[in-house]
Amino acid sequence: MANKHSIMTREMVESFCNSYYIPDEVHPTAPGRDRTITQFPEGKVGVYTRLFDYYGYRIPLTKFFVSILKYFRIHISQLSPFGAARISHFEVLTRVLDLGPSVAVFRAFYTRMYSDGLFSFAKRSLSAPSCLSKPPDSIKNWADHFFWVDSRVFPISVPLYTGGVLEKDPAPHLTARQEQAVQVLSSNKAPFRRYPECFLALVGLSPYYPFGENTYPAFEGPDRTGG
Repeated sequence: MANKHSIMTREMVESFCNSYYIPDEVHPTAPGRDRTITQFPEGKVGVYTRLFDYYGYRIPLTKFFVSILKYFRIHISQLSPFGAARISHFEVLTRVLDLGPSVAVFRAFYTRMYSDGLFSFAKRSLSAPSCLSKPPDSIKNWADHFFWVDSRVFPISVPLYTGGVLEKDPAPHLTARQEQAVQVLSSNKAPFRRYPECFLALVGLSPYYPFGENTYPAFEGPDRTGG
């Protein structure tokens, strides 16, 4: 998958960035059809479009998203969309449950995996807890949809993985509060969903609220009550 070449043209990149609030200040650029996602020029990084349109992240990236990639030593250009899905699902669920996302708690559920040139996350073990009741649906035509942005979007120093032994991540040592968070998440499993911009803004994945300053979203419960 990491050897796919981008089909994104300048017009496609501009249209996409206008739709998903990607600012001109990070200089989004079409890669050209002779480049793979890890063949970015100096001062740039490659990002898949699915990071934004399907998995809900925006620029600037959240501190939690960056902290996960920093801990696992994953360059953003080598993160598969399915890995991004598990990070965003966990981050949304912890914020909805008022727990706050934690790298240690994430590690209680997931560990790093590598395949076809890209990193993702898998359940830590067969007996490990789960907070995902339904995985993301399979998606098509994503490996050749990527573009460049300024490397300052990814504000950590992580080299591209070029092979060799990957150290196994040991089980985390959790505090009592973190153990409780694991239990709460395990008891409130949720499927992966795509969310509207106002919800992404509410939980902190997006800084772009799409309505006027005097317009607010209303959330209804299963019985259609709420506000």
